[in-house]
Amino acid sequence: LFNNSISTIEPFAFAGLNYLTYVDLHNNPIQDVANMSLSSMCFLLYLDLSNTNLATLPAFPNNTILKTLILSYTKVTALSSSIILGLLHIEMLDISHINNMNDD
Repeated sequence: LFNNSISTIEPFAFAGLNYLTYVDLHNNPIQDVANMSLSSMCFLLYLDLSNTNLATLPAFPNNTILKTLILSYTKVTALSSSIILGLLHIEMLDISHINNMNDD
């Protein structure tokens, strides 16, 4: 799904894809990822949202096993501690090349 013209990820966009493990959305003009869009993705291991217009992070499922989250070159200005603390299995978090980052 990378390098397309996706601007919004709607709620339940990945519904029924419970066993999806790899999602690459980089190089899209994404401005919004609805909170419920990732709710069924309990087996997601890799998520690349780099080089998008995303300013806020969506909520991740409570039981996520996400290991890699790439947010470089986004417009994210804050990482909520509740989101970060919920990523219990994270091994790689790339927040490089983000200007005006605050910790929340």
